[in-house]
Amino acid sequence: MLFISNINKNLSVDDIEDNTQQKQEQKKQQEYQKEQEQEKVQEQEKEQEQKKEQEYQKEQEKKKEQEQKKEQELEKVQQEELEQKKEFEQKKEQDKELDKELEKESQQEKEQELEKQQEQGKEQWKEQEQKEEQQKEQEKEQEKEQEKEQEKEQQKEQTSLSHFSEQTAPDNLHQPQPQIIEFSSQNLPSPLPAIQPQIPTIPYQIKEIEIENKEENFNTKQKKSDFEQKERLGKGGFGVVRHVIEIGTQLNAAWKELNYETPEEIEMVNKEIDIMNKIYGIVKNSNSSSFIHIVKPLGLIIDEKDHKAFLVMEYCEGGDLNSYIKDMIKKGTEITVEKFWEIFGQLGSSIFQLHSHGIIHGDLKPLNVLLTKDFKIKLADFGLARELQEGITSTTLRAGTIKPKQKFATDIWACGIMLYELLSHKHPFTLGQTNISQQEFMRRVIYDNPPELPHHYPENMRNLIKAMLVKNPDQRITAEDIMKIPEVIASLAKK
Repeated sequence: MLFISNINKNLSVDDIEDNTQQKQEQKKQQEYQKEQEQEKVQEQEKEQEQKKEQEYQKEQEKKKEQEQKKEQELEKVQQEELEQKKEFEQKKEQDKELDKELEKESQQEKEQELEKQQEQGKEQWKEQEQKEEQQKEQEKEQEKEQEKEQEKEQQKEQTSLSHFSEQTAPDNLHQPQPQIIEFSSQNLPSPLPAIQPQIPTIPYQIKEIEIENKEENFNTKQKKSDFEQKERLGKGGFGVVRHVIEIGTQLNAAWKELNYETPEEIEMVNKEIDIMNKIYGIVKNSNSSSFIHIVKPLGLIIDEKDHKAFLVMEYCEGGDLNSYIKDMIKKGTEITVEKFWEIFGQLGSSIFQLHSHGIIHGDLKPLNVLLTKDFKIKLADFGLARELQEGITSTTLRAGTIKPKQKFATDIWACGIMLYELLSHKHPFTLGQTNISQQEFMRRVIYDNPPELPHHYPENMRNLIKAMLVKNPDQRITAEDIMKIPEVIASLAKK
């Protein structure tokens, strides 16, 4: 140590400075080297970062390419699905067109069959009319001969008054009987099993418009343009029934559009108008009831250009009994006992109102039982303008072939059919089947009894319907009997 210190002491100031400078330079060099090394490290790091970025970009580009490929594939799939849907829709349209064509063909076939049946019926009716006319002429001649013989016997023998009365008694049998008016129909029958003579009804001959029993306010001067046409109420082989509003008075009405070109069509229209006016007038002029259960005829419009006739009638806002039953089926509900007696009471009152005046409706069914806004029943003949129910054609009994009691019983039978449907939601002899033949239908009517009605309904209701569907018309309950039922009396008293 002493040696070193001695050396240091011998060093000059310059030497010391040189040393210090050298040290400083060494430091600087070292710092520079460090900086260079740091820069190199930073450059390496930058290069690594750039490489990473490049790799990241490459990966992103690959992903984009993959996504683009997926999108392209998805678009292809979607395009294929759209094409398949278009093909499917085209096939559906083609199927629909084929179905429409088939329906048209079947409808044309049905119309042709119906026309054939009508032509056959007309021929039968003409033959029957000719036979009846011949019989009437023969009867008249026989009556004249009998009268002449009686006069000769009276003059020769100068018989007593009592003996004279005995000889003339048979003449009293030829006095006119009470008139019985009967509606005709081509809809689902309410047949009378015990009756054999069944001849289709055709219109009587009328060359011009002759309304013999025109209602007091029946208007024949209105035009089609006087009414605003609303929704369609029904459609059938004879035309369309539509809700209309009279523009001048804003009165709601319904009109039935009928063909009015051929002599047969003109006769059919005139006959229907005459019947409606006659029956409404008879019931209206009666003092038996304050409420008229007949749809009021309001007027007639003739469209000569289109060869159409429009029978304007009273409009019933509540629809018809057929719609009422269908609505119950759709909602899955059943009629209450109170509502049953309300409907049955009015039906019974309606039928009694007709039968007490010698009138037979002959086409009672749910479609012809209309309901007013306050649920009162009005009878109509809208079935003439609608399609045949369940494909079964009925024939109408010709007036005079059976006795009046049996003819009245046809309406009771039809009422029993309606009430059975009201409780069971099915026709008692078709039971919901739509493909049975007319022969099978008639066989069931004649020989089979309807299935038992649901037992949760009161026994008196079920027994009443049975009494209306008795096969023998002479044993069937009458409208007069119905009006004596306590539940009917009570239901009508509430109105």
